[in-house]
Order: sequence, then C-alpha cells, then structure tokens
Amino acid sequence: MTRRIYMDNSATSFPKPAAVTEAMVRFAEHCGASAGRGAYQEAKACGEMIAACRVGLAELINAEGPERIVFTLNCSEALAIGIRGVLNTAGDAHAVTTVMDHNSALRPLAALAEQTHLAATYVQADPETSLVDPGDVRAISAVVRRLLADPGRRAELVALGNRRYPQFTWERTATATLDVYRRALAKRGSGETTGR
Repeated sequence: MTRRIYMDNSATSFPKPAAVTEAMVRFAEHCGASAGRGAYQEAKACGEMIAACRVGLAELINAEGPERIVFTLNCSEALAIGIRGVLNTAGDAHAVTTVMDHNSALRPLAALAEQTHLAATYVQADPETSLVDPGDVRAISAVVRRLLADPGRRAELVALGNRRYPQFTWERTATATLDVYRRALAKRGSGETTGR
C-alpha cells in the first residue's frame, strides 16, 4: 500500500487527532442535535457545548468575550463575512488585493464593488515567477494613488469587476464541487484511486 501524503491542509487537516474523531463519534452517538432547534434535552446540550467552546476559544485567543467568537461553515464563509463587515460601508472604500488571492477573498470584493462604492485594485503578479512582492509598498501605494486620482479608472475597474463577478456564483461552485465528488465516487467504484 502506498503512503498517502495529504497536501490540502488549507482546506482541512488530515488525519484528525484521535481526540477529534472520538469527540465527533461521541456527539453523533449521544447527542446528534442542532443547537437552537428545540427545547429538548439534546438540543440544549448541543447549545451548551457550543457556548463552552466559545468561552474556551475566547480565553485561548484573549478575545473580549465569547460573544465575539463566530463559528462559520469554513474559511471562505468567514472571509466573506469579515470582508463584508469591514468594507460594506455607505461611503467610498478601497481594497487592494492581488490577482493571486483565493476566490474566497476575490468574490466578496467583486460583489461589494457591484453593490456599493467599493473600489478594488488587483496588484499583478510577476509574469515569470507568478509571485507578488508583499514588501513592495511603493508599488501598492502607487496603484492606490492612481486610482484615487482617476475616477474614470475607478469606474473602469468597477465595470470589469461587475462583468467578472457573475461567473463566480455559489450555484456554479456547488455544481462543480458535486461533479468532482461524483467523479471521485465513480473512480472509487471502479477501483481507481484519486491520487490523494
């Protein structure tokens, strides 16, 4: 049997520590309820587990309080909420990102550019290395200054963002993800391995 090397830790960790697996099994076997969905014992127990987890995390990261801890479906949703929370302003706002950023940052920025007065600037990557120099403050600030001084360019960028944004729908992402799962299951059923 070949040794599996897992390289997708930005999505989720693998293998999970035994304590995590044991806690998930224990929850599924003894609680299995959704918090806030009822007043029955298991739903209350689930709510208490979440509250205790918030308290522990708040203490761990020295948060102002457990009410500052928000659980999201994944990092993409967390980024979308954070970006919208910071940049969804009534006035003008400007975000600088790179063309190499993940869609979980690019999509909320594109949506806000369409829905608000947000201007988004996309710093280009080096054509040879595909790298963006984060220390090149001058290049980034030059882009910001040019954009602030040129309302026409800002309008052009907003229009480009508006044209690009529709191709990144959640429906399209869900369909593509489901297709990947179906192909993986078909390969698994035929005895092929997925290489992961």
